[in-house]
Amino acid sequence: MKPTASFLSFLAVLNLGLIRPSVGYEWPDPKFDAMERFVYEGSRADGDDLQSLLGDCFHRGGNRNKTTVAAQWLRFAYHDVATHNIEKGTGGMDGSIHYELDRGENVGDGMILTREEYHSFHGKYLSRADVVAVGAVFSIVACKGPFIPMRMGRIDAIAAGEPGVPEPHQEIEKHIDSFRLQGFSQTEMIELVACGHTLGVVESKDFPTIVTPPSGDPSVSRAEAFDNTAEFDTKVVTDYLQGTSVNPLVVGFNETTRSDLRIFNSDGNVTLRALAEPTTFQERCKIVLAKMVDTVPSGVTLTEPIQPLEGKVYEAGYRLINGTLHFQAAFRLAINGTSSPPIDKAVKMYFCDRNGDNTDCKGNTAQVITSGRNTRGRRSPMASNLGLSFTIYHFLVALDSTRSMSDFWFEIVDDKAPTTVLKIFDNGGLKYTIDQDQIFLHDLASSRSTEKLANGTTLSTYNIVAGVRADPAPSRVYVKAYDKTHLNASYVLDVTLDMALNSSIPAAAGYNFYSAQLTTELEGTTFDLFADVGKETYTVDYQVGTFFGQERYRIPPGSPETVPHTYVATNKKNRQGGGSGNGSGASMLKPGFFGLGLGLAALVLGHVL
Repeated sequence: MKPTASFLSFLAVLNLGLIRPSVGYEWPDPKFDAMERFVYEGSRADGDDLQSLLGDCFHRGGNRNKTTVAAQWLRFAYHDVATHNIEKGTGGMDGSIHYELDRGENVGDGMILTREEYHSFHGKYLSRADVVAVGAVFSIVACKGPFIPMRMGRIDAIAAGEPGVPEPHQEIEKHIDSFRLQGFSQTEMIELVACGHTLGVVESKDFPTIVTPPSGDPSVSRAEAFDNTAEFDTKVVTDYLQGTSVNPLVVGFNETTRSDLRIFNSDGNVTLRALAEPTTFQERCKIVLAKMVDTVPSGVTLTEPIQPLEGKVYEAGYRLINGTLHFQAAFRLAINGTSSPPIDKAVKMYFCDRNGDNTDCKGNTAQVITSGRNTRGRRSPMASNLGLSFTIYHFLVALDSTRSMSDFWFEIVDDKAPTTVLKIFDNGGLKYTIDQDQIFLHDLASSRSTEKLANGTTLSTYNIVAGVRADPAPSRVYVKAYDKTHLNASYVLDVTLDMALNSSIPAAAGYNFYSAQLTTELEGTTFDLFADVGKETYTVDYQVGTFFGQERYRIPPGSPETVPHTYVATNKKNRQGGGSGNGSGASMLKPGFFGLGLGLAALVLGHVL
């Protein structure tokens, strides 16, 4: 078969290279999906993103006399890691910094601001420590530093760690020993300080013994930069070696606090001379900064580096619209390049009945609809560094509630030749399966209202409504609410509420409706719904309270077409879904492989997918 021009155009835009199936991954995997979304989209479950606070190496408040947000986020991360004690196996990147901001070693408004900027991104599947680590890596990449593979799975401390941040007035022997306890050699100490101090400033209000405060208004701070560029570059090193440094920790008026001078010169400048070469600087900074963010207490095992998913399913679940049961899903496609959507491409969703004579498409037919809308997805500094962008395809289809639906999957097709299949995403052959339709969140009947109190606190009241199959009737319906976004890191909302039958909402599509109410001052509450039916418990995971009562995407319902489909039995696991929790495709993109492999080309061109 000769490939069409539009097909080749699609490959040129997508250019995904050697695509390897993810090892051991099956949808749904909400924890992995939340981590992957945060690393490559930079967003939490409600869509708000972290990188908008960071920008393209923004100066704080847009004031070029201030430090960059990136420098403050990187400092925050190191100060979290500095509690590590390699001899005891304690401390490290564990989020304990949230309990340690009253210490002199952690002085600075930037530390407080960073904590405030991070606090709403923690959640059921993202630890505070992971947010701190990702923020540090975003900072490095956004300022043109090296790409650092992002491992996840850090576990949050529940109290402050031991003091351990080196301070400018200390002797070199103390610094060497402090870094040794953190797990760094003397050479790595020099590299880490140089890599960290390529960004940032020293402010007089925080360190008046290092930077002379301005005369006059004492509330005005004076800042002195480590070098005269905001980017992640060798300038802090080359200026030092050339004798033109402006770094106040090298040439400051107070000899006692010239800690960078003592550290840089501790091996006779051997390490600094090597770092003066830009490629070496980037390579060594990548290694030592990765070691920094991956320093965790003993007993904590991090994941393998999180790879971006080529195809990702999320927000898949049932909805009730105008008394009719619907299924809604979103499919995110990764694109190597800035074009969105890709050239001459459409996405189709196929699905099977759950009940009846064509259960799981055993009757050798399936139903198919085409995406009703596509939107541009967010992308993090990590995705931008890889040249990735995302297009999200939205699907909505009305269902016969007696048949419902079970399996679904996606095809990428040539828009000008719809029978030309470019790629199939089917969860590694298992298909995406929502294993239950006993309970779902009735999002349009649910609601969230807010009230601002006189003390400035905003209370959110959630009215949670669940649709539950009337037959068989449940013995119990309940909801678990979870939120750890309070600035006081020790406060976590984790409550279970029974849901009562709500007779004010008429039964529809074979479902009765149950409701519960929760009021909280927290802003990131998520909900898990449960229905006990006989000996089984059915679950809808990770529903975002911010979306209650909202129609976020106006998606025209698709008109399903019945098409031939060869039934293939799969060995399905008990993978409950049914909500708007995240999910993903079964193949991942690997950094550094964006050349289309001949093996993949042969598979695609031969339609053996």
